[in-house]
Amino acid sequence: MAQRSMKERAAALMARANDPASSEAEANLCMQKAMDLMSKFGFTMEEVSGDQAEEIGASSTPWTGGRPGGAMVFVQNAIAAFTNTRGAFRGRPSSGSAMTYYGYGAERDLAVWLHGHILNAIKVESASYDPGPYSPAIRAKDRKSFAIFMARRIAQRLYAMSETLDDAGRGTGTEVMIVKNQKLDEHFESLCLRKAINRKISVFSEGAEAGKQAGENLSLHRPVTGQGATLALPSN
Repeated sequence: MAQRSMKERAAALMARANDPASSEAEANLCMQKAMDLMSKFGFTMEEVSGDQAEEIGASSTPWTGGRPGGAMVFVQNAIAAFTNTRGAFRGRPSSGSAMTYYGYGAERDLAVWLHGHILNAIKVESASYDPGPYSPAIRAKDRKSFAIFMARRIAQRLYAMSETLDDAGRGTGTEVMIVKNQKLDEHFESLCLRKAINRKISVFSEGAEAGKQAGENLSLHRPVTGQGATLALPSN
C-alpha cells in the first residue's frame, strides 16, 4: 500500500512538473522530488509516467580495421554527449573499432551519421597528409598523431556545441529531457558494458598540429534530407 502511495505521489509530482502553469523553480523542484522517490523505492520511469511512446534502441556502426579508424575512440564520447546517446566502444585504437549507440531513434540516427562522417573525414585527411621526408616508421607515427589529434579537436568542438544546445534546440522541454536521460541511463547501466580505456600515445608535434587544424576545419553540419526530423546541428 505504501509503495502504491509513493508511486502515485511521484506521478503527481511529475505531472505538476510538466504543468505549463508551474513556474520554472516549482517544476524543477517537483521533478527532483519525483526522481528522489523513484530512486528510493526503485520505481522505473514507465511505472511512474506510463511513457512508452518511444523505446530505447541500439544502432551499431560497421567495424573499421586499423588506423585511422581507431582514432574514433578519442571522439566517440563527444558524439554520444552531443546526441544525448550512450556509446559502447569495441576494439582498440591500434587495430580498429566499432561502436554501438543506445538511445532514442532520432538521436541514434544522428550519432551514427556523425560517426560515419567524422570517420570518413579522418580517413581522407590522413591519407592526404604528407609527414615529410622521414623514414617509413616516422611517417606512420606522424600520420597516427594527425588522425588522433584531428579526432580530439572534433571532440572538443562537439562538447562545446553540446553545452550550447538548450531545450528548444533539442526539440524538448527540460522535464522531458530529464525523463529521457533517466530512462537512458537506467537502460545503459543494465547492459553492464565495460568502458573504453584511453591508452597512452606517442605524439609527433607536426602531425598533431596538422590534425588539430583539420579537425577545426571539418564541417559538422548535417545536410538536410527527407528522412525525417533529427536533432539539428549548428551551422559552422
